[in-house]
Amino acid sequence: MGALQAIQQDAATKEKKATEDIEAIRTANFGKDAARKVLYEFVYPLNKENEKVIQAWMVKNGLTEKTIAEFINSNDSAMSEKRLAAVQPVGGIVGIPTMEPAVAKAPLVQRSLQLFWKPKNDVNENTLLVWMKTNGIDDVPIGFFLNADGYTEKRMKAVMDLKVEFPQ
Repeated sequence: MGALQAIQQDAATKEKKATEDIEAIRTANFGKDAARKVLYEFVYPLNKENEKVIQAWMVKNGLTEKTIAEFINSNDSAMSEKRLAAVQPVGGIVGIPTMEPAVAKAPLVQRSLQLFWKPKNDVNENTLLVWMKTNGIDDVPIGFFLNADGYTEKRMKAVMDLKVEFPQ
C-alpha cells in the first residue's frame, strides 16, 4: 500500500469514527434512570384529559402509528410540520394555545405541546429547586438536572429526600 493510500484509508477511518461519535452524542439518552422519570413526572405530571385530546387529533390526522412522545419529540421534518398544524387556530388541537405560522418556531411548538400534555407543577418545581439549592446544585437549570447523566445519584437522593412516590 502506498503512502497516499494509507493516508486516504486513515482519513476514511477517522471520518467514520467521527460520524459514529457525533451520532452517539445525538442519540444519547440523557439519564434513563428511574429517579429521572419520577422527578420529571413530579414537576410535569401527565394531564390525562389533554392526552386524550392529543391522541384524538393524532388519529384524525393519520398519526396512528406514533405515540404522543414520538410525535412531540421526533426530529423528523414531517412530524415538525404536523406539530405546526397541531397549534393552528383552524384544524389544530382544541384547547391548546395556538400560534400563527410566523411565530411558530419548531422548539416553541414542541414545548407548547409538551406543556399541554404534561403541564408544569409550579409547587413541585419550586420544591425541587429549593432541594437542589440546599444540596449545592444551584449552578445548573432544572432541566439539565432532570436529564443529564452526571446527576443520576443526586436524582435518586432527591426522590428519597422529597419522598416522591414511584409510580405503581
